[in-house]
Amino acid sequence: MQPVISLPDIPISPGYSGGASASHRRPRPKPHAPRGSGHGGRSRRGPRVPPQGASGPGHGNLGYVIDLAGEPEEVLERFATWSADTGRPLYPAQEEALLELAAGSHVVRATPTGSGKSLVALGGMRLAMAAGRRSYYTAPIKALVSEKFFDLCDVLGPENVGMLTGDAAVNPEAPVICATAEVLANQALRTGRTADVGFVCMDEFHYYGDRDRGWAWQVPLIELTDAQFLLMSATLGDMARIREDLAERTGRTAALVAGGDRPVPLLTLI
Repeated sequence: MQPVISLPDIPISPGYSGGASASHRRPRPKPHAPRGSGHGGRSRRGPRVPPQGASGPGHGNLGYVIDLAGEPEEVLERFATWSADTGRPLYPAQEEALLELAAGSHVVRATPTGSGKSLVALGGMRLAMAAGRRSYYTAPIKALVSEKFFDLCDVLGPENVGMLTGDAAVNPEAPVICATAEVLANQALRTGRTADVGFVCMDEFHYYGDRDRGWAWQVPLIELTDAQFLLMSATLGDMARIREDLAERTGRTAALVAGGDRPVPLLTLI
């Protein structure tokens, strides 16, 4: 039986309908002081430090090149340097979203396919790891969850990434967890704001408006009031009401980072 949902409805457009990107920048973002004393603010779990000279998948990459702690602005600067050094310099919309996350805000990332939303999600996870907070990445289907799991293992190191799909559990105590949306929603229903969840990246957020499965995107927003959210989709409509509701529930601002530019063009091969 599905729970009763009190969040506002949002229109989901059949195609991209994002507005202009906000122009402000925060030159010195400060960490957000979490409300209450739940584990969502700061977890006892942190990234596992590899032995000196370790090698293998992920070693020598993001999880190990960047220091495992630091102020948000320092972590963000190192992340931007790493991204540029690996051939993926941050676009303005990515920088804006990461600055908002570093400042402690929720972020709605409503930008086209090919605009680098996954890199923003990775930066958010890295910020959470540096602060000792546990991250969840959620997607609607197991194939996407599995793909993201292996991608993050390559970048953060396999000991830092786990996967929960309902059918399988891999490294479930890791500081970064890839899961189907229903897994996180059921955990939120069981434990509420005391859940060990500090940062949540909800991919394909347009499923919020799905008649049958939307509850799995809605419940974490209701129950995980100490967590920070990154909500991503290329096909979102007007998000004003849900941003206002999320800010009221959690005490954090909810920033919209949207735009119509597609930095990576789509090519017709037919």
